[in-house]
Amino acid sequence: LGSDAGLYWVVVSNRYGSITSAVAELTVNLATLDGDFQIEVDGPIYCLAVQPDGKILVGGDFSELNGQARTSLGRLNPDGTVDPGFAPELGGVRYPAVHCLVQQPDGKIVVGGEFWTLAGQPRRYIGRLNPDGRADPQFDPGANATVQALALQSDGRILVGGLFTMLGGQARHYLGRLNADGSLDPGFNPGADGWVACFGLQSDGKIVIGGGFSAVAEQPRHGLARLHPEGTLDTGFDPRASGEVWCLAVQPDDRLVVGGGFTTLAGQHRAGLGRLNPDGTVDLSFDADADDWVSAIALQADGKIIVAGWFGTLAGQLRSCVARLNPDGTLDANFNPEADSLVSAVAIQPDGRVLLGGEFSRLAGQPTRRLGRLQATAPVLQHLVIDGSRIRWQRSGSGPELAWVKFEYSVDGVKWLLAGLGTRVVGGWQWSGAALPPGTAVRACGYVAGAGDTGWVLEDRLEPLAPIRLSAMRAGTNLVLHWTGGRGPYQVQQCTDLGQPSWWTDLGEPIFTNSIALPIGTGNLFLRVKGQSSAVRLP
Repeated sequence: LGSDAGLYWVVVSNRYGSITSAVAELTVNLATLDGDFQIEVDGPIYCLAVQPDGKILVGGDFSELNGQARTSLGRLNPDGTVDPGFAPELGGVRYPAVHCLVQQPDGKIVVGGEFWTLAGQPRRYIGRLNPDGRADPQFDPGANATVQALALQSDGRILVGGLFTMLGGQARHYLGRLNADGSLDPGFNPGADGWVACFGLQSDGKIVIGGGFSAVAEQPRHGLARLHPEGTLDTGFDPRASGEVWCLAVQPDDRLVVGGGFTTLAGQHRAGLGRLNPDGTVDLSFDADADDWVSAIALQADGKIIVAGWFGTLAGQLRSCVARLNPDGTLDANFNPEADSLVSAVAIQPDGRVLLGGEFSRLAGQPTRRLGRLQATAPVLQHLVIDGSRIRWQRSGSGPELAWVKFEYSVDGVKWLLAGLGTRVVGGWQWSGAALPPGTAVRACGYVAGAGDTGWVLEDRLEPLAPIRLSAMRAGTNLVLHWTGGRGPYQVQQCTDLGQPSWWTDLGEPIFTNSIALPIGTGNLFLRVKGQSSAVRLP
């Protein structure tokens, strides 16, 4: 167990005395390979995304995925078998490749990379697929060079970054934004003088960009810049990286974890990895230098940070191409999967298992060709609760952190309506508004921002509660109270006078069972059982 890690020594004693050994440190490596996930890929992996149904989108520069012909894009079932119904061919260029993916709440998939055809249709460098892998005929903005980064905003608009200077038929230098239907956002045109590789979405709507540029909106900005929601430059944010920025991750407090090939950040020595405060100054408490470049960052809901790239040491300790940091930036001693070559893609599944892709041939001590999955190292805690006019999504553990959340409701389970965007609260997300109609199903959709160039939607649902129905029977000197419906934990309460609502008192602690035995006494006693947002009583 991870809790077994620590400092140990041995004391040997006999009748003549005792001797104490030198102190030795015991570490426990919790990063173990998922042996049931055996995948082979014949080319590098650049991006990974996880669908709400557990299927896994894989993009890169390959021709075979686990023995099946797939041109740089494929989909795996949750057990690692290839999805036979998803085979969108890419072509039109000598070496077609997929560099970035965004899976939308409606199941459609935006694809960016190097290609001129997608699923048999002309699509230059960017296109969208329906959930079954067919090309979306309504989405064809087109670019004139490689698309390297995509990000989905909460309003459905899509940020696009790369090497292009034209997007949607209009001049857009390395950076642009599309409306949900694929048309160009005419008001968003900051422009950069070099390629854009990643995005960070802040809680206030501001957009952080990273890449290989030295100017944005005609103002000096080296590797990093921040835009206001409408696309104008944030003049108060200028941390200046000394080299390329390849990946970004925005933490819940809007601090920014930055990875790339730099050696200084905001005037401070930071090699390959650093953290910025919301105002762009360096977080001096976070100092976890890498000895080479960092290409991917993924945030866990518990605050831990998975870092991947092409490095041999991180935070002064040996770590081969992948590692995990604690929330304070210190190295997680219990996570050391060791890849033997570049790790360029990281995706945390909802169950806490970690997908890694890249160019490696060994991972966690086992032969693994370019794509592997690690077992979860801690439980994932996720709980969706509706309480009158408030919806709360409690999340913690080793699952993925979210960039934004929206709450939806449905009275028929088919048509979903927007309740509102979630706001961060301690331990999760929350929306407060008008009371929802009775018998309403609730859905939470959260966006996982990946490493800043790829993203996907995670879902949780709360189906309508059946009313709690009580029955009672005598068993000797006890009354056995039984109920169906509702959702636990349940609280049994008692009252001697229905005319006095304030007299209801709890009988013991909340329980998850659906029955309880109570001693029979004298006089009138009213009982009721309360579940989540429901209550009935029995005299």
